Amino acid sequence: MLGLASLSGAEAQIKLNRKVVDTLPIRQVDPTIRPAGGTKIISNLNQPQRDIDFPNWNFEKGLTGWTKEGTAFNNQPTVRFAVTTQRINYQMEYNQGGVGGDYWKNMGMNNGHNGNYWVGTYENNPQGNSFNQYQGDQPVGILTSPEFLLTNQYCYFLIGGGADPQRLYVEFQTKQADGSWKTEITRSSFRNSEMMYRERLDLAAFVNKVGRIRIVDNSYAGWGHINVDNIRFSNTLLDGIQIRDAATGRNYEVDVDAPVWGVADTHAHPMHQEGFGGALIAGKPNTPLSETYSNALCDQKHSSLGAGVSNKLFILGADPHFTKGWPDFLEFPRFNSKTHQQQHVDFLREHGKVD
Repeated sequence: MLGLASLSGAEAQIKLNRKVVDTLPIRQVDPTIRPAGGTKIISNLNQPQRDIDFPNWNFEKGLTGWTKEGTAFNNQPTVRFAVTTQRINYQMEYNQGGVGGDYWKNMGMNNGHNGNYWVGTYENNPQGNSFNQYQGDQPVGILTSPEFLLTNQYCYFLIGGGADPQRLYVEFQTKQADGSWKTEITRSSFRNSEMMYRERLDLAAFVNKVGRIRIVDNSYAGWGHINVDNIRFSNTLLDGIQIRDAATGRNYEVDVDAPVWGVADTHAHPMHQEGFGGALIAGKPNTPLSETYSNALCDQKHSSLGAGVSNKLFILGADPHFTKGWPDFLEFPRFNSKTHQQQHVDFLREHGKVD
């Protein structure tokens, strides 16, 4: 009887232990986190993934993981060079002061995207097999990322399209205690342009909070579309190139590997700076760009003190003279400038003409 009683007590204790175990919260192993010694840390099953763990911030996997509302993102992402040259470089039209002609038109152009895919709500060419396939500015909608645990101070992304901060923007939201979402920061394109540039969100105040990213297109007016690509999270500031926008005077930033596209006038003479006694053409073809296109050199060659009377008459009468060169190249070299070096050796090398 004593043995049976003890056995019954043991069974009761086992059942009690099972009941206690059954009430414990379910936990799982997170293989990405390992403390010293290699032991795996156990993390709560309901904790969202970290910001850097979401594998489709750059849309290389289509819209996998993202949630669509409305119709603006139905035919996304867009493939590579869907935007043609004339949609971006319209200033090259002759009536805009450009080179004119049509030899540079209807070519696919890199509008600053990174990788093969990007989001552009004006486009309707997800296969990337033809140009001029548009859905236009009429569709509206929102593209929402999965929620994530913010672990980094900065969020970078590429943005372009219409300049409408009320209706076209990227926003960072945090999850509130009641499950609702609060918009903390928004960014929109500062100009109407298909070219994308780099924006940065400073998120240090929200680290360790649950957040999400939303891309919003709520405009059906002209330029009522948004371009976005390459969302990245970092705890350090990323290197970039500062550029000044000539139309607005605003400085903006691009990645150090951002694509460059342009038209070069290759019908020129690499030694033409030796003509006119060496006093007219500014810049040598084999000195650093900072020297060849120096504003100081332009002043020296082309100011009233630096140029002879005959050369000055030529500059004023036959040459649409511009004076802003290095480092922004806002006004020269230019296809129709006759008094600045047109054939720098770096340009020739770029096109495979010089070893």
